[in-house]
Order: sequence, then C-alpha cells, then structure tokens
Amino acid sequence: MTVKTPPTQQRSSVTRLAGKDIAGLSRVVSKSELERIKQRSVILTDAAAQQLKAEREAQQAVSRHESEERKRRMMEKEIEVRARREQSAMEMELEAERKALLTGNEMINNQHLESLRKINSLSIAATGYQLCDTLKTHQKERQVTEARYNTIHDSIMERDRRRDIQRRKDAEIEAHAKRMEARQVLEEQIAERHKQSIREEEAKDIEAQKILKIYKQYEVDEQRKLEQHRERQKETMRQVAQTNEQIKYMKEQMVIRDKKEEMAAAAYLRKKALEEEAKLQEEARIRKSKELRTAKLRAQQEKAQDKQAIQDEFRAKKAYEETEKNTRLKEKRDKERKIALMQSILQDRKKQETFHAEQAERMRALDANTDRIGQQQVEREYQRLKAAEAAAKERDLKHGDLLMQQIESNEQRRVKAKMFEQNDAKFLKKKAMKESILAEKPSALCDYNYNAGDLTLSESCRVKEGVNFYPQQIHLAFAGETAGTGMTVSWATYEEVNDSSLWVGTANSSDALKIVDTTVESINYYHDDKYHMYHHHATVTDLTPHSNYYYKVGSKADARYQSDMYSFVTARSASDTSTFNVVIYGDAGDGDNSVDTIAYMNSQTANDIDLIYQLGDMSYADDDYLVASQLTGFFYEEVYNKWMNSLAPIMSSVPYMVLVGNHEAECHSPACQLSQAKKDMLGNYTAYNSRWKMPYKESDGALNMWHSFDHGPIHFTSLSTETDYPNSPTNAYTLTNKNGNFGNQLGWLETELAKANANRDNVPWIIVGMHRPIYDVAGCDDGVPKDDNLYLQQAFESLFLKYKVDVVVAGHRHYYERQLPIANSSVVLDGVSDDYKVYDNPQAPVYILTGAAGNVENLRDAPDGTAPWNAAFDYSHFGFSTLEANRTMLSWKYFASSDLSVQDEFVMFKNDSSL
Repeated sequence: MTVKTPPTQQRSSVTRLAGKDIAGLSRVVSKSELERIKQRSVILTDAAAQQLKAEREAQQAVSRHESEERKRRMMEKEIEVRARREQSAMEMELEAERKALLTGNEMINNQHLESLRKINSLSIAATGYQLCDTLKTHQKERQVTEARYNTIHDSIMERDRRRDIQRRKDAEIEAHAKRMEARQVLEEQIAERHKQSIREEEAKDIEAQKILKIYKQYEVDEQRKLEQHRERQKETMRQVAQTNEQIKYMKEQMVIRDKKEEMAAAAYLRKKALEEEAKLQEEARIRKSKELRTAKLRAQQEKAQDKQAIQDEFRAKKAYEETEKNTRLKEKRDKERKIALMQSILQDRKKQETFHAEQAERMRALDANTDRIGQQQVEREYQRLKAAEAAAKERDLKHGDLLMQQIESNEQRRVKAKMFEQNDAKFLKKKAMKESILAEKPSALCDYNYNAGDLTLSESCRVKEGVNFYPQQIHLAFAGETAGTGMTVSWATYEEVNDSSLWVGTANSSDALKIVDTTVESINYYHDDKYHMYHHHATVTDLTPHSNYYYKVGSKADARYQSDMYSFVTARSASDTSTFNVVIYGDAGDGDNSVDTIAYMNSQTANDIDLIYQLGDMSYADDDYLVASQLTGFFYEEVYNKWMNSLAPIMSSVPYMVLVGNHEAECHSPACQLSQAKKDMLGNYTAYNSRWKMPYKESDGALNMWHSFDHGPIHFTSLSTETDYPNSPTNAYTLTNKNGNFGNQLGWLETELAKANANRDNVPWIIVGMHRPIYDVAGCDDGVPKDDNLYLQQAFESLFLKYKVDVVVAGHRHYYERQLPIANSSVVLDGVSDDYKVYDNPQAPVYILTGAAGNVENLRDAPDGTAPWNAAFDYSHFGFSTLEANRTMLSWKYFASSDLSVQDEFVMFKNDSSL
C-alpha cells in the first residue's frame, strides 16, 4: 500500500513580497533591490522551464520503468504460483508415502507378534529344527521390512531437504517481492516529490510573474508619484513665493501704514496749529477792526479836543501795534513748542519700544539660562525686570501726562481740538492707541502676543476684544442615561453672567425656543488682574434619539448677550440599524500644522458625521512657549481660547467627545513655572475638567478623566492613560506638583466592560479610547511593549481580552499605525485576509494609533525597525480617521488632511448575536 504525504505549505520570501501591495513593496525594498528581484525572476523563469523539461523526461522514464517493473512482477507471481502448486503436490505425495510406511511397519510388527504367539503355541513336541527355520524366516522378513523402511526414511529425508530448499527459495522470493514493493513505494514518493517540485516551481514562476507585474506597476506608480511630487514641489515653491510676496507686501504696507499714520499725526498737528493760528489771526483782525472803529469814533468825537487827545490816540495806536506784535510772537512760540512736543512724543515712543524690545530679549536670555543660574536667581532677576518695566511704565505715564497737560493747557484749544476730533476718525484711532500706551497697556504686551495670521498687533490682543458678556466657544457633548435622550451645551464668557440660560426647541425659529429648566454650572478656574473667563455647562434631557433640535445660550434677561440659534442631532438608539460616520483623531492643537484638519472639520455638518472623538491633547496650550513670539509671557488661556473658537463652527452643531491626554495636565511655560498661583490654578487637569463636560455622571466615571457612552451599535469607553493605575506618569514639570488621584479607575473599568459585554445583543461593538498606545512600533521591542507601553499593557490588556474588546484607538505618537489583532504581544490571524484588509470576526482586539491631526510639535520621526503585528502605517502625513459603522460592519479609513487622499483602509465584520 502506498502512502501519499501531503505537500508542505511553505511561503518563500518571494511569495511574501508578492502578497504585499505596491505601497508595502516600496517600503520593504529599494529600487536596486527591485532590479535584482527582476533579474532573479528572469533567471528563475528560465531555470524553471529547463527543470520542467527535465522533470517531464524523468517522469516519462519513470513511467517506462514502472511498466517494465509491472510485467516483471506479473511473471514472478506466475512462477511463485507454479512453485507453490508443485510443492503442494510433493507434500501430498510425501504424506501418502509416510502413511504407507507407517502402515507397513505396523503390519510387520503385527506379523512379528503373531509369529511369537505361534512359536509360543507350538507344542513342546516340535523340533528345534522347525523353530529355527521359522525364526530365520521371520528374521529375513524383518530385514526386508527394515530395508524398505530405511529406503522410505531416506526418501522422506530427501523430500524434507528439498522442502527446506524450496522454503528458502520462497523466503527469498517473498523478500525480493517486499523489496520491490518498498522500491515501488519509494519510486512513487520520488515521483510525488517531483510533482510537488514541479508545482512549487510553477508557483515560483507565477510568483516571479507577479513580482514582474508588481515591479512594472511599481515603476509606473513611482513615475506617477515622482511627477506628482514634482508638481507638488512646483506648487509648493509657487505658494512659498506667493506667500513671501504677500509677506513682503504686508510688511511694506505696514511700513507705509505706519509712515502714513505718523505723517497723518504730523499733518493733523500742523493743520490744527494752522487753524488755531488762523483763528487767532481772525480774532486779532476782528479785535483790531473793533479797536480801529472805536479809535475812529473817539477821534471823531474828540477831533475838536486839544493836542493831548491827539497824543492819546497816537499812544493807543502804538499800544495796539505792540499787542499785535506780541500776539504773533506768542503764536510762533506756541507752534514751535507743539512741534517740539510732537517730536518728543515720537522719540519717547521709540525709546519705549526699544526698551520693551530690550526687556523681551533679556527675558528670552533669562529663560534660556534658567537651568544654569538657578531658580532663586531667576526669580530675583525676573522681579527686577518686572520692577524696571513697571518703573518705565510709570515714568512713561508721568511724562505722557505732563506732555498732555502742556498740550492741553489752554481750555479754548481743548474745546477746538475736541470739535475737530469728532470729525476725524483717523485721529480718534490714533488717540485711542496713544491712550492705551499711556494707560498701563504698553504695545509690548501685544507684540509678544502676535500670532501668525494676525493682520495687526491689536488683533493679537484678542483676550480683551469683543463684548465680555457674549457667549463664545460653544460646543456639544452627548448626555443622558440612555443614548439619544440628552445633550450638554457648553460655552464661555469673559465676565460672569448670573442668569446664564439654555433655550431648546424643535422648530427652526428663535421665537419658538423655550428656556430649559436646568441648572447651569459656571466655572471660573483661572483669573488674574487683567483676565477673567467663565465656562458654563447646561444639560437638557428627555429628548428623542436621532432627532434634530435648535438651541441658543446666553443671558436670560439681556437679549444683547444671547447667542445666535444653532442646531444639533441627538445620538442614535441601540435599535438603529442604519450606517453612520464618526471622525476620530488625537493630538489636534493650534498652529499651521492643524489648519487643514480644522478646515475639513468645519466643512462638515451633522448630516455628514454623527460625532467627533478626540483622543486627548487638545489645543497644546501648555506648549505656548514653543512659539518664538510666545517665549516669554503668559499665553496658555489665549491659545486654548483661540483653538476652541477655531473649531466652534463644527463643535456647535456636532458633539465633540474628548478624553484626557498628557498635554491637559498643567501649564508648562516659564511664566507658569515661576508663578505659584498659576501652577495652583492650572495644575492637575483643571482646565480640561472645567472647559469640557463629558457624560461621567451617567457612567459613574470620575470627572472627564474616565467615562463611557453609547451611540447606536457602539459602546465607547474613554480611559485615562495619565493617572490612576500602577506606574502611571506624573506629567509634572516640578516635584512639588501632584497630578492624579481621581479614583479607582481599574475597578471602574472592569465593571464598565462587564456591563458592556453582557449587553452585546443590544450594542454589539465595544471601542476603547485611550491617549497613550499599548502597541506601537516605537514603544515595543520585537513586538513586546516596553517602558510606558509595558505599564499600560500590564494594567489594561487583560481586561480587554477578558471582555472581548473589539477595537482600541489611541494617539500620543504623532503619526498613524494600524495593527493586526493582538493578544499578549502575539498576532491572532483568525479571520484576517492575506492582504490584511479584511478582519472577519477577529479573535483579539485591533489596535489603531491615529495621532497626527496636527500641532506645534510637528510629526514624529518614523521608528526604527518594525513589529510582526503591524499591518499599515503612515509616518509622513498629518491626517484624521473616519469610522463608518452599523451592527455587523466597521469600515475604517485614514485620510491625509492636505489633499484628503486615503492612506489606509480596512473592514471588520461581526456576526449579529441578536439574530
């Protein structure tokens, strides 16, 4: 019996390369390696053809040999059958002779006994002669019988010898047959191996053809990418040139505007001086005319008087001429004094700007040398510079007041100037700037506050702009015990509003909105002598799932401080079987890197996406000092306000769900680290827990640190990777700061996931959101987590596996990675397609890192090496992810924000347990 061994399933390196997509091939091999692969594939193709020909000839030879061997075996079988027949006949003959011999012996023995009986029965009278004859006769018969017996015995021995010989021959024939059978089995195995080799070579040939096809496609794609890259370079250079031209034009315009403003101020003073001079000349002329008329009348009346009267008239005329001369000299001196005062003001402004620039430079140098000179010396130097700046402000203020007093010394001139200012808008703007300079608001405070995109310095002072009671930074979050039954509306004002309220309605009319009977929570977590900001949160409940509502917020009593009307759509219920979209990303902050992402978000509506889920690190306000213009000074609140206002168009219509990241911990700028008050007010995630309100009460969480919510068929669980688990990070810049201690997060998580897993029939998917990843290439060695990743794995992964979490999304690393299903650092490929694009009922959580939405820290460098569970990555684009979902399918895509091109996509399927 032949045994066929199954062919081994081995994947060569060429097969693995052929299984990758073109993008993966371009990452694995270089161009030279692809050329070697191409040459090798050609060689393999020729060798495979020659080997196939040789194998076919060998197969034909084997077939001929098998045919001859079959004929030989048939002949051997016939000889064996004939020999066995002869042996059987011989054995039958020997058996018959043996029986005959035994019968003869028995007869002789019987005759001998009979003879003995006869002898014994003879009479005593018989003679001895007769007895002897009888004995001789019997002896002869016995000898004959013994001779015959010996002959038969020899014949039997000969037969036994021939039988032994035949048996040995039979054994040799049987052994030969077994050897031939073993040889046949071996030849069949060799033939099967030849066939397997042929199949493998054919597979290699197919793989080589695939590689050639992939290489050709790769060359086409590379050429296309090169052309696109060149086009993008040209477009970038054109945009850079255009931007440089715009910057140059803006600088020129700013210089021209400053010169025009200075010229306008000088022209105004000249105009004002000329008008005052004209007024004085007119008054002098009128006065002179009156005096002349009076003199003439007196002359006419006293014409007849004596010579003394004539002399009095002459003296009056002389006195008038002297008065007029003195008036002209006084006007000339006033004009010269005003010009000198204007020049003095301009010089003082230049000195003040120079002084603040020097102060800023010294503050920057001081901050750069902080580690070298020590904290106490920094504090003393900082206080000294502050005192010098305050003294300079006071000196400038006193000097400005003195100059203004000199300029405004004449009441009549003030009245005339006021009448003129009311008709001169440019002068009013210039005066407001001058008053701001002289009223403890030096321009340096705005200079350090300047950001890219601000057209003027005043725009950068946005902290104090606008109506202080008007709502801003309006954003939404899901609420309610059951999905779709509640919504939290949050907003901010620069001043406290005691009657903050929320209006909600179903009709698209502001008049149809009704005030909600709910408590508005107002929080003022940071304030100083120049800044106050109040954050308000109001929750409306008893709503209908997946329904449209209209709302507004603001002061209940004063309509001037009420917002415009907005709308939102509540969450989907668990019974909703329709497909919907979610946007997911992490690490979105202020600055140029996030412009494309924010622009895309603001282009969406509630009809396009159901919610946005940011995985921590909002605004990067704690990194304000990384911007050169913000190296010194306090900009934490301004950056946070600016970022939230930039996203207000989408956050006011689509729920913006967040979780905590490391950049929410505290303020890290030098201004914060040198101020204990700022550290106290902005430490331990205070800004994050005050500005946002997630559904932590409904899910028994701890503030916004950990919480959960349902949306349609998905249960979202948000964790804190920053606090409250063994070996969690501190995220503190100083040893005195203590962050965390919000509660028993791991105990809450086990209860939370147990409930979610038990509710699979209603809500089949479980997605966990966390800021820091467990599995990313940079945080692992050969696929095994290390350092912070290891602590996260030890704290959370066992619960993810125990309660069968489907997807774990994270940020923190500023790039994108998608992993295969992982359990305890090992890949679980059940249900995963060969191209890693389809996960059908995966048996372990899928980990995704999407932390490249854009921030001041730029993209992170690509990690060295790789990991066995990494399926896809993008280390070169800022971007965001989208999730399209229903009860049995999750479709994931990662887009580049710059051109909205798809960089990665895959699909997960799950059996609906409720069916």
